Amino acid sequence: LSLGLFPPVLRVGSLEMQGLRYQSLAEDSPEAEFKLPDSLALPLRVEMEQLSIAGFTNLDRDGEEIFEIERFMARLTVHKSLRVQQAELRMDGMALDLSGQSDLAQPWSFGFDWTAGLSKELRPGDGVSELQLEGRLQGEPDEYRFSAEGVLKPTGFEGHQLWLESRGSLESLEASRVEISGPDLRFSAQADVNWVDMSLGVSGLELTAPGSDLAVNGEAVFDLENGVLDGQLNWENIAWPPGVDTPDWFSRAGRVIVSGQPDDWKIDGTAELKNADLPAGDVQLVARGNLRQATIERLDGRILGGQVSGRGAYDWSAGG
Repeated sequence: LSLGLFPPVLRVGSLEMQGLRYQSLAEDSPEAEFKLPDSLALPLRVEMEQLSIAGFTNLDRDGEEIFEIERFMARLTVHKSLRVQQAELRMDGMALDLSGQSDLAQPWSFGFDWTAGLSKELRPGDGVSELQLEGRLQGEPDEYRFSAEGVLKPTGFEGHQLWLESRGSLESLEASRVEISGPDLRFSAQADVNWVDMSLGVSGLELTAPGSDLAVNGEAVFDLENGVLDGQLNWENIAWPPGVDTPDWFSRAGRVIVSGQPDDWKIDGTAELKNADLPAGDVQLVARGNLRQATIERLDGRILGGQVSGRGAYDWSAGG
């Protein structure tokens, strides 16, 4: 503790914690009515050389894990504002570094610069071989901006540029620009997240592949709390496998509507399909299912001037 002509300063060399757990209280609990005070400023400046937390788990009201932070380390100063000189966070194979400051009184203004990438523990087979992002979070809790840009390289593909521009509040987040562009594909969309209703809306989705006639567009609404999806996808000139001269399957045009949740879903689609050994034909499909089985309620096709139809079911929980 430093005293003198200047305001007192408390200097902490190191503070280490392990196995922290935070659980949300039940809505009817008296403690759940806690109201954040107008100010969290401290009467004296506290300088912390190293704050280290090994293991932090966030639980919901039922005790189910929401997320877990493996490690958090920071060097910071707290007084009338929180100033983070440097902070490192490791979580789910990700590494996040940030710096910046936040006021500790109304209106709680903040500004943080951050970088993110893959931690060394992530294996090449985990879907992404390279991720390098940087961005800024700035504003107030009721009106802030969040931006990011960098390089995303899925396993087996070249690196692609990524951009994100969004603004939000404590109730929602609106992403006006979500874009990925590179030699293999170009993707763009807008998204709206409602934190109160726990819903996600995706609109203006467009996907193309440089050097091909592939074109995909669609929109969707996700009920994140109940796992419900309602969406539509339209496409032109899809080939599988992609990037080969003679694909096994080719669809000149098609549309699919998906609705429901994992344990009660429905697919309604139409497409023009062509197999490597058969001419093009129109196919209509209506199917329902859950996590254990799928039932084809309607399958109609017109190929070689004739028509085929049928119904069927597949139960993968019983091995087929």
